Amino acid sequence: MYFRWAAALNRMFSNVVMRAASSPNEEGDRTGFLNRAFKYVYAIRRVGKHLKAWHRPTYYAVKWVLFGSIFAGIAFAI
Repeated sequence: MYFRWAAALNRMFSNVVMRAASSPNEEGDRTGFLNRAFKYVYAIRRVGKHLKAWHRPTYYAVKWVLFGSIFAGIAFAI
């Protein structure tokens, strides 16, 4: 890479993000954090898809209440 800051950013991305997303290829390799967390995140997504298929207005109400709660939590934390 031409710029040092870009090379440093590339190395940081490779070391941190790609390591967190790693999957085991050989015996003894560890599974990355993102792959382990995906199990729980996907379970939440399945509940959301089921709710959306059941009743779309309820799905959007729950969705915006969650977004509002996250925003309010961040706003009050600051």
